[in-house]
Formats: sequence, structure tokens, C-alpha cells
Amino acid sequence: MLATLAMGFTLITTAGCSSKAPEDAVIAQAGDREITAGLFAAYTQQVARAKPEQLDAAYRARLLQQLVQLTNAAEAELQQAYDAFVKGQPAAEFHVAHILLPTETIALGVIRRLDEGASFAALAKAESADDSRARGGDLGWVYPGPLPIAFTDAVAALKPGEYTHQPVKTPYGWHVIRVLETRPAAVPPLASVRAQLAVNLQQQRYEAFLKGS
Repeated sequence: MLATLAMGFTLITTAGCSSKAPEDAVIAQAGDREITAGLFAAYTQQVARAKPEQLDAAYRARLLQQLVQLTNAAEAELQQAYDAFVKGQPAAEFHVAHILLPTETIALGVIRRLDEGASFAALAKAESADDSRARGGDLGWVYPGPLPIAFTDAVAALKPGEYTHQPVKTPYGWHVIRVLETRPAAVPPLASVRAQLAVNLQQQRYEAFLKGS
């Protein structure tokens, strides 16, 4: 319950809150998160049905401490979600080119020509069935996840400069794939995915509530 409340409070809007301090005034700190007067006013309104200045000092201090604890709990939960998100990200990204062919037989013919020394880019321009042909088959930087598993498995098995010696079948056709270069995958910082993680956590709680009801 505390974590559920905390998620709401980290995202709450405080427009219209009328406390003596400006809404954006920082009145407490919860880890690296700032508790503003506006956020606290929204909290007291929900919990006590009153503005902070309408509460006695002891009760106001107790509610502020509760809000700090809730925010700390929310941050810990967000950090756990972020750690899981990072763990699920690919370790590397690949700069890839391919030649997309309609049949396996044609793809094998293209591979034979590559084995004989033909230019990959030239063959892509002449033979590929998708619009990457204009770029010599260059698909740019890709990473496992959005692409068919057969494609990404083939990519992961190649070193820079290598190409597949067997055609790779996906729903799009038959691919001859070449890895141009690799680099470590860039992981977005917590700040850039915080809002989405919070939404995901709230959705998970809602679905759990529906299953339990």
C-alpha cells in the first residue's frame, strides 16, 4: 500500500495548491528527490483533507515525515525496476548491412558471388528487394529485440567484416547479412525512463488488483 501511494505522489501535480510557501519551494529531501511545498499540500489535502497551514505543527511535521518515507519507498521501487530494465537491455549494438532476396536459391547465388570477391554494397544495390539497396544494403545500427530472432541470432554470430555463409530466413524473405561494426549498447539513464517505469509499475499493480478481485 505504501509503495502504491508513493508512486502516485512522485507523479502528482500540484496546480491550485495554496500553501504559504511557493509551490515550487523545496521543504524536504527524500534521497535525491525534492519534496516541494506544492507536493506536500497535495498530500495533506488527500490524507487530512486540509491545507498544511490548517494543521497543527506536530501533525504537519508527522505528515511531512510520512511523505518523505513514501517517496523513499517509491525511489527504491523505481530503482529496482530500472535495474531490471537495464539487465534486459542488449549488451551490444550492431551496424549491419543486408541483401534481401525472394528465394533461398537466389540468396545462395549471391553468397557464392561474395565468396568470389564481389562487393557486398554493389550486390545489394543490384539485387536487394528492399529500399536499403539504395544505401548498399546498409541498415544502420540495430540491436536485438525489434528484429526477427533468426536475423539477430545471425548478426550476433558475426564479427565485423563477416557475412552469413548461409541465407537467413525471416518473414520478409531470405537475407544475406554483413556486420560492419559493433559497439556497446547505450543504456538510457534513469531520469529519461523514470516516468515510463512509473506508469509500468502502476499498470502492473492495477492488473494484479483485477486478478485478485
